[in-house]
Amino acid sequence: MLTFADLLSELSSTGIPFAAFAWGTPPDVESWGVLSIDSGISLTGDNTHAEDLLEGTIDLYTRVLRADAFNAINAKLRTLDLAYRLNSVQYESDTRLIHYEWIWQGLSTDQFE
Repeated sequence: MLTFADLLSELSSTGIPFAAFAWGTPPDVESWGVLSIDSGISLTGDNTHAEDLLEGTIDLYTRVLRADAFNAINAKLRTLDLAYRLNSVQYESDTRLIHYEWIWQGLSTDQFE
């Protein structure tokens, strides 16, 4: 199962800079991303606790309306053992950025022990 560090590394391997949770100052590049953990999910079975999974977001910010960065992230996600979905695409008028947001699920909380 992937760890949070593995997921961050896999996303960074697309050539798009990624940070965990936030950038101090976003990089001076066309596209960049942020990987976050938002919540946990408790799975049960046979009336007992079975496993905890994490849920989070992958945020991609881009200055250009081209599909290169979006396609790179989507292609990478297809290769990983992770559930995900595209949640939203927004234009942020105050920063003039296009913001893609994926929701992911699947990292075990055991990965932080």
